[in-house]
Amino acid sequence: MPAALQACSTRPRGEVGYYAATDIIVCPCHGSEFAVTTGDVVNAPAPHGLTKLKIVEGSNGNLYLQ
Repeated sequence: MPAALQACSTRPRGEVGYYAATDIIVCPCHGSEFAVTTGDVVNAPAPHGLTKLKIVEGSNGNLYLQ
């Protein structure tokens, strides 16, 4: 099953962005970098990684965040 990460960093209103050239997720508020596959902090100052969200498959075959 695929995984999902919360799009907001550890700071309020800090929506992260994906940078394909480096395959990393970056917070524009403070420059923290996160691993794409796990959400773990790669480059601080973020005190912890991005929240992992659970994905479930519905009986109709669609995927949903739980």
